Amino acid sequence: MKRRAVVVPGEIVLDPVFRMDTTDADRLYRSHQLLNTMFPISIAAALILGTLLPILVVLQSQQEAAVFRALGWPKRAVTLRYVLEQGLLCLVGILLAFLVLPAINGGDMTVFRPVLLIYALAHLLTCMAGIAFASRLALTKSPMALLQAKE
Repeated sequence: MKRRAVVVPGEIVLDPVFRMDTTDADRLYRSHQLLNTMFPISIAAALILGTLLPILVVLQSQQEAAVFRALGWPKRAVTLRYVLEQGLLCLVGILLAFLVLPAINGGDMTVFRPVLLIYALAHLLTCMAGIAFASRLALTKSPMALLQAKE
């Protein structure tokens, strides 16, 4: 194969050199790395917030728990009531999210990845554990002391 000279105004190039602009690909790669770094952090933050909100609801209803205790309910029954109430709300939220998620993604059912199912299970379990802890914490004081407390 013969070499031909390619004439470009001002210079002569014997072999053409291909130069590829990879700035867009580099930006995509950096964005991908950032998402891989931020995903676990955002999952942890979501788990913490998703656990704290039901805990706050239970702690805000300490007087209601005191009424149940004054009516003769055992501590275990009051704890079970809060765990079931808040746990059911948490489960409904998870199921609603799984119903809405494909609609947001344009009917794409591939969004149900194992990571999402693991997150949903972890969220439900941390929610239940936090609620059980908060209800036990709410029941440490005597019912009469809680009923006399002012807001």
